Amino acid sequence: ITFTRCNSIPSVLRPPYLTDEDFERGKALTFEERRFKWTDFREYLPSNSKTRANVWIAQKYKWPNARVPYVISSLYNNDERAIIAESIREWESKTCIRFVPASSQDRDYLELTPNDGTNNYCYSYVGRQGGRQFVKMYAPTCMSVGQYVHELGHAIGFGHEHQRPDRDNYVEIKWENIDPSFHYAFDKYQANSFTTLGMVYDYYSIMHYPDYSYSSNGKPTLVPKYEGHQITYMNVRLTPTDIEKTKKYYNC
Repeated sequence: ITFTRCNSIPSVLRPPYLTDEDFERGKALTFEERRFKWTDFREYLPSNSKTRANVWIAQKYKWPNARVPYVISSLYNNDERAIIAESIREWESKTCIRFVPASSQDRDYLELTPNDGTNNYCYSYVGRQGGRQFVKMYAPTCMSVGQYVHELGHAIGFGHEHQRPDRDNYVEIKWENIDPSFHYAFDKYQANSFTTLGMVYDYYSIMHYPDYSYSSNGKPTLVPKYEGHQITYMNVRLTPTDIEKTKKYYNC
């Protein structure tokens, strides 16, 4: 693994891993820094066939022993590092997933960065892809705890809840209300590449889009088929289903 400088990096380089100070600052984040800002969020879904066609079923996309090596860009400031630290804490405090600073022996690792050299929106691949793997999140569009927990969920191996093969039993997709540029974010996964692990559909999952996601006309794009459910997505935490799903997937 190599680390490179660019002109915009400050003279005093921040370490390529999170520190105890970052996690302490994360505890003091405000509600505004935690909440999922869906009105601003734009998520790019990589079209790589490994990402779109292999969700959960292919074991090789798991991180061995639930251990996820990472490096973090020095472009993130202290406030942004605190958001990332709190997002990692959410996964580590409730599941067996462990994010560890990448060592020279780690061939596969995440690079947490606000700049991947492209004009793409914020994104993460789904599951372990092999080699250097970007999780791109930048301020102000993507930097909140809710959004980062969501993208880390992708990196761990989870697709969107509303793209499950059985989603039509639970939600109605209002295609006519969706910005055509984001239709791909509502495509349904194929049953031969995606398993629900026997888990119930979770309207409140951190991996579920809210009801007005990518609306082109101010009308809902996702409507629950069962009364009493809302998908307004103020959630910034893992649900019990998210937690149980992770335990099942990683056998821990």
